[in-house]
Amino acid sequence: MKTEKKKSEKKGEEEMSFLEHLEELRKRIIICVVGIFAGFIVCYAFSKELFNILMTPLLIIMPANQKLVFTNPIQPFMVYLKVALLMGTFVASPLILFQLWRFIAPGLYKHERRYSFIFLALSIIFFIGGACFGYFVLLPVSFKFLFAYASGLIPMITINEALSLISWLLFGLGICFELPVFLLLMAKIGLISLSTLTKNRKYALLLIFVIAAVVTPTPDIFTQCTLAIPLYFLYEISIILVKVFANKTAAKVRG
Repeated sequence: MKTEKKKSEKKGEEEMSFLEHLEELRKRIIICVVGIFAGFIVCYAFSKELFNILMTPLLIIMPANQKLVFTNPIQPFMVYLKVALLMGTFVASPLILFQLWRFIAPGLYKHERRYSFIFLALSIIFFIGGACFGYFVLLPVSFKFLFAYASGLIPMITINEALSLISWLLFGLGICFELPVFLLLMAKIGLISLSTLTKNRKYALLLIFVIAAVVTPTPDIFTQCTLAIPLYFLYEISIILVKVFANKTAAKVRG
């Protein structure tokens, strides 16, 4: 009876044909593309200001008489386009995540759909939190360490290189900070359990330091710890979230 009840809770994965799924996917992708394009247009109008904001962690560390350079005439134009696209995508990210939820929601059970908005909100909060952590904490620390080794040398950093490094770090950290959402999702679909997370803390810590070594631009242990400590803190938050949300749902299903 419980199995039949669960099956009846589903809205439409069985009811929709393969072509209907493709049409629904096409619709969601078009909405995402329109959202990114709208964000791109708005951000392009302020691309110079946004570029200066993105470069601030680097510019405050550089010597006062030094500026960023470019190596060919078209580079500033292309860099401002990249800034507009990156920030437009960032601005449209809540819409993208919402469209993803709308696409997968028909295939979820009722009790799973209730938690989907929580996943959506947490995804946005942790991604923005990761980007802010990178901008306000990790980038200044990393640049200060790197410039300490360049005393007596003249920096000639191109605007393209600076944008690539900073955007990679900010988006990379945003994704890294999705760790609690990822682990909670894995627990909800039954791929990991609360006991697995609690028993394997030491392996998680090791993996976190490996990730920190890959993401951070400097090889020093201090900068790696600057990222690894918050990531491990997020791992502990993941355990709490799994205990609160995933375990409760599992208990209800068993009951």
